[in-house]
Amino acid sequence: MAEQKTTSVTCPDCGGARQITMRQKRRLIQEGRTFHCNICRTITTPAKAGFRHHNYWRKRYSMEWIKETGQMIWPEDSV
Repeated sequence: MAEQKTTSVTCPDCGGARQITMRQKRRLIQEGRTFHCNICRTITTPAKAGFRHHNYWRKRYSMEWIKETGQMIWPEDSV
């Protein structure tokens, strides 16, 4: 059996990378489906962040610290 070419796609919810074959990618596009990662595909109702969640972090940390920490976790080139 010939080796299939793979490609990396990005999950629209968490931004995580997922490796799929080119054949899978074409099929998902044709079916109008998204490229969710394995974890996000199992979550039926994603968590919703409200103002109390935002306020929790904003009361404890400066906006500069939050942005810097976010960039360390999710660098620009990984999205």
